[in-house]
Amino acid sequence: GAALKDKNTVSYALNKKLAIGETYTLTIGSDIKSIYGKELGAEQVIAFEAIAGAAATKILPSGKLENLGQNIIVLFNIPVVPLTNLDERDKLPCPLEISPKVEGKCKWTNGNVLEFVPAKPFELATKYHVRVTNIAGLLYPLANTLEDDIITPELSVVTETMSFDPVRGMFVNTSAPITADALLASLVLTDTKGVKMDARVEAFKSPDSSTSETTFVVTPKNGSFLYASNYGFSIKKGLKTKY
Repeated sequence: GAALKDKNTVSYALNKKLAIGETYTLTIGSDIKSIYGKELGAEQVIAFEAIAGAAATKILPSGKLENLGQNIIVLFNIPVVPLTNLDERDKLPCPLEISPKVEGKCKWTNGNVLEFVPAKPFELATKYHVRVTNIAGLLYPLANTLEDDIITPELSVVTETMSFDPVRGMFVNTSAPITADALLASLVLTDTKGVKMDARVEAFKSPDSSTSETTFVVTPKNGSFLYASNYGFSIKKGLKTKY
């Protein structure tokens, strides 16, 4: 039955337990009156679902992470932190763990959506284990531990085309930012006889003078490429990204 707790709060005691997962409807009649005799005026219908407890429900993205600068999103079934002003959101608890460790910060976009913002892009060719578990400071204890793996792509290096203009040089593209020095250290360039050549590697500069971190121009250190000639190009293991 219903009981008046104070002048504007009504408590309703149930005579049996609610079934988990079921949706229930609470209807407040339009003829209810305030202590001053004013009627509600319109019927109020409130629908709610019975849940077992707070839980993390999804980690995004899941599986492959194609965009290395993407944030990690965690969804919860109900709000687990209080809605507060923006200045205090950075002080809220963060139940997210990433292994290997990634520097960054947690940001609650609302009470049931957590966003992890990495300080720098994720590493290529890496398997990250993401874990959401209960910690102190949440409004409700989490009833589950949610885990998932996120895998980033391999670093790839390819020439722009099989044939190239000997005057312009050989254009090389990478799947992630690297430095010209790192590419030069891993590059093996050979001439038509298979003899190793000393190379020069420069980052490509666009017409607006911006320097690319993923497109490079390879030329011989001494002399130039010859027309109608075949050259060998390969990358040794160990090439690392810039970030």
